[in-house]
Amino acid sequence: MKQTTLIIFVMLAIFGFLIWNRVSSETFVDVSAVKSVAPATIQTIVNAVQARIPDLYPLQTVYINPMEGSQGSMKYNARILFLNTRGYFGVQYDVQADADGNLISVTGQVQPEVNGPFQAFGEMTDKYQDFESIEAVLDQQFADLKSKSPDVAQKLDTWLDIQRAQQRGRAVSDAQSNSMPAGATDASIERAMISQ
Repeated sequence: MKQTTLIIFVMLAIFGFLIWNRVSSETFVDVSAVKSVAPATIQTIVNAVQARIPDLYPLQTVYINPMEGSQGSMKYNARILFLNTRGYFGVQYDVQADADGNLISVTGQVQPEVNGPFQAFGEMTDKYQDFESIEAVLDQQFADLKSKSPDVAQKLDTWLDIQRAQQRGRAVSDAQSNSMPAGATDASIERAMISQ
């Protein structure tokens, strides 16, 4: 009985000591009015997001705010708009990164003001969307983006030209080596064998 009481007393003492001497967490203050962000830091953060999600093409940095901690450390809060090149839709990411550009957290969302088929998950899960409504939403997104950033159209066209050139190069290479592309069907392989 004495041992049980002693163990409970020691545990309560340790618990009380830990609560009494809690480590205070660092608080951060926005210092964007007095401190600018280096372009290399912005590029490092964008590269880190692209390394985590490779199908992204950066379109616009909405903001990036340096935050200084009460213990002298730095972190950055950013909101960056990307184009998902696999699904061809815009995605906005809220990013927190440390002073070296390492990602602390990344949360992504389709632009909240978008109407139609690109609403949050759960709201439109089992509903069919016809192509015209999807195309209208995409046209509106690109029109808004082009009006806000005039150089987006040129960057997107350049990227698409590079992609087309790479695909054309692969097709020419496959044709010259007389090899079949990765997605060839049995029928196309048979036709190729017959023609040889």
